Amino acid sequence: MLSIFGFVVIFVFAFFVRKTAKENARSGAFWTLLTIAVGFIFQVTVPILIVVGFALYWRLTGKPIENFQRDAEQLPLITISVGCLVFSLLAVALILRHVAKLPADGIEERPSGPLNLN
Repeated sequence: MLSIFGFVVIFVFAFFVRKTAKENARSGAFWTLLTIAVGFIFQVTVPILIVVGFALYWRLTGKPIENFQRDAEQLPLITISVGCLVFSLLAVALILRHVAKLPADGIEERPSGPLNLN
């Protein structure tokens, strides 16, 4: 349920990143794909790598593999999941914040008021 919430939030952020990027004359497709990729990496890949790291540590310390499943239940898996979800949300929020900034050259704005042709 937690990961479903995370994926929904990623796609909502991706929609707003695309919309904001187009408004600020940036590449909407690039920033959208970057947002989805960063969210996916933090929510799926990083937790898997953390658990694989625990398993490697377990094997390198010489503990028997038969006890790994029993002791793996003591791993703080929900803490790892929630932590990665928080980092994912933080990362996509930072991407949205960056995209919301106007480019250095700025977007050309129409002058307000009547034109002075003198």
